Amino acid sequence: MSFDLPSLSRLGGDDAPLRSLPWIDGDGDSCRCDPSFREPAGTGVDDRVVLAVDADDCPGRGDLAASPACLATVVEALTERDADVVRTRHAGRERTYAGRAAACLIAAGRFRERIEFHETRLAERVTREPIAAAREASGREGPPKRIAAETGLAEIVAGSEEAGDVLRAHAGPTVAATRVASAPPPGAALVDRWEIETGATVRLYEGAGALRTYHLTPPSTRL
Repeated sequence: MSFDLPSLSRLGGDDAPLRSLPWIDGDGDSCRCDPSFREPAGTGVDDRVVLAVDADDCPGRGDLAASPACLATVVEALTERDADVVRTRHAGRERTYAGRAAACLIAAGRFRERIEFHETRLAERVTREPIAAAREASGREGPPKRIAAETGLAEIVAGSEEAGDVLRAHAGPTVAATRVASAPPPGAALVDRWEIETGATVRLYEGAGALRTYHLTPPSTRL
């Protein structure tokens, strides 16, 4: 059983805040994620590396777009080693970060590793605010601008306004094979929504491109 902690701001009708309960860490900005690198066998892909993050005990739930603390844990891990994909798990649900999201995380890790020699503050900022750090670095001369370009961080986050624009996860129950994008494409507007006979929900979005985007949410995501 899992609970959505933000919705339980009061229990039993009294005025005791949730953070005062004994099993809640008083530091809401802390992260308890446990990252580890794995090389899955039998995938048919050689040298595939997965950064698996156990977020069961973490108040941030391993949501890298919503939790700067969880994001920092992952970027710090990727400072030491690259991964092809990042997967976080919390309360029976898995978020998978691949493609552009994984590229952003890897670039942030590489940027942190290289910039730390020159500037500790910027190295720490990129772990929690990769977009802001990339913009700051690109607006300066010398090592920050060069490293942001060479690691690919500046190019990957270009055009993004917030973490969710680039750290777009595909999520689903750990018992299901399906993973669904947890957010629509950046800048997309919802045009229509309906359910089909299988119980799946279809959402239609319009964006800047010529083609519309159909977002299908299967029933398994509600498990």
